[in-house]
Amino acid sequence: MGDWLRLVPPFLIGIAIPLLPFFWVSNGRPRYGELAGFMIIALIMISAQIKNIWIRLFGFYIAVWLIVSKIFLMFFFDQEFATIAIITMQESTYIMCGLIIILFVTNTDIKFENWICISVIIQSLIAIPQYFGIFPFLELLRYAGLNIINPIPDVIGTLENSGFYASYIAISLPLFFRKRWCWFIPVIVVHLIFCKSSSATIAALIGVIFYFNIWLVWILCGVGVIAYGWYDNLFTTGLDNRFAFWKACISAVKHPWYGHGVGAQWGIRVYLHNEYLQVFWEFGGIALGLVLGYIVTVYRGNRMLFSSLCIAIVNCIGNYPMHLPPSAFLIIIIIGLIEREKDGKEITNGDFLDESEQSSTRNTWC
Repeated sequence: MGDWLRLVPPFLIGIAIPLLPFFWVSNGRPRYGELAGFMIIALIMISAQIKNIWIRLFGFYIAVWLIVSKIFLMFFFDQEFATIAIITMQESTYIMCGLIIILFVTNTDIKFENWICISVIIQSLIAIPQYFGIFPFLELLRYAGLNIINPIPDVIGTLENSGFYASYIAISLPLFFRKRWCWFIPVIVVHLIFCKSSSATIAALIGVIFYFNIWLVWILCGVGVIAYGWYDNLFTTGLDNRFAFWKACISAVKHPWYGHGVGAQWGIRVYLHNEYLQVFWEFGGIALGLVLGYIVTVYRGNRMLFSSLCIAIVNCIGNYPMHLPPSAFLIIIIIGLIEREKDGKEITNGDFLDESEQSSTRNTWC
């Protein structure tokens, strides 16, 4: 498998380079079309440096999708698909940025776990006065001359709404199961409760299950999910709209293998609140298969990082954290840390729990 994969990047780049001067045909303006070709080549080169087979193939697939869409528009120009192809090209920039971040994290020894915890603590401190309807951060922005609309009176930190904020702190929760950081866990739990985000709270509970892996925690978390679902009306009306979105999207699928592209409308101009279905709609079953392949085979040697990723994986079922820069950045860094751990580049010190200490956390927080 490794032999033919080594041939993929030069093969794709070989296709892209002679096509580069012709890409302007599908855009009408040479500079924009050639820039698209430039981005495709860069995406291939970056993907080729990723060691994880599933992430690498995902990058190659997006590049091939863009190349084929360009070729299609050269010979069969369609205004609607041209708009979709342009939007997809723009969105692929974010995919390329994510791959670059994974590469950077994998090849450095920076303690991103600590910086994530510091970021969450800062957000938690900013959110405290918001319980009382006070938003000092927004007042600071207004003082700087920005026209800021008053938000819904929720706990949001500096994020857009309470659901986004809850997802952000939920994903970081297992990173606090370490010395010196565990004292902030009650603060995070309180914030999660008052945010009233079902997807974030349930995802956090499942992450705790994976981390501690004891039957008592399984039972308590199961009771917690049922109680919280009843409290938030989750099992009656809380997910009705999302189920309706998902059903409408699935019924609108015309190209299940390769998808419809970013920006293609499935019915309503809103996010699907399901990252897996969003990938399926935009890039088809092939892309979704690559995403699921990564999830099933992901390295699980570091319980803390894997639990954080589990929270993100579950949260992606009922939310869209990969479309929100703060939470997407957090998830991508965690993926990079997992890849770094797998490659044996993690330099541990007294700040982390060793295996014996991690085992002891089954019975205590600190």
